[in-house]
Amino acid sequence: MRKKELEIVKEAWEINQPGLWAQRIGIVLLCLLLTAAMIGLLGPGLIGKQRVFSAARDFDVSYYPFIRSLSQNGLIIRFTPEESTIKAQQFGIWIAKSYLSNLEIKQILPKPIYEESQNDRLVFYFRVSPTQNKISINFLIETNRPEIAKGEIGILNGSNVRFTQVVYP
Repeated sequence: MRKKELEIVKEAWEINQPGLWAQRIGIVLLCLLLTAAMIGLLGPGLIGKQRVFSAARDFDVSYYPFIRSLSQNGLIIRFTPEESTIKAQQFGIWIAKSYLSNLEIKQILPKPIYEESQNDRLVFYFRVSPTQNKISINFLIETNRPEIAKGEIGILNGSNVRFTQVVYP
């Protein structure tokens, strides 16, 4: 009787063995996906937001390196204005047209005074007051399709930065 029970258990184990391996692999993959989502590889999370600085470290852009197509995301541009910028009471931020080709700018805060199209970039002009020692510009963007987007943003006649975003479906 005991030998027959052991044979039945062994047979059941052999039949279910492939299913157990598939189940274990599925659990591991699910855990990896949840971990990636929690740390920000699939959007906002612990490491989701990146910040890239100019060579002189006087200008930086915060962005999400992994974004979903057709979702709204932010670009935050920060810099310290030079004395000549404060005297002129305005400054320009440019964005490469190649980066803008597959996205739509939904909102810009603060609102620019005006914008100007140049050869390979779009320039947004903003007012600056004499008391501003740190300037922050927020761009709310929406991507149109999946791609690997290479962006370049800079201050007119000043520093610039480059960054890459993966836009997934």
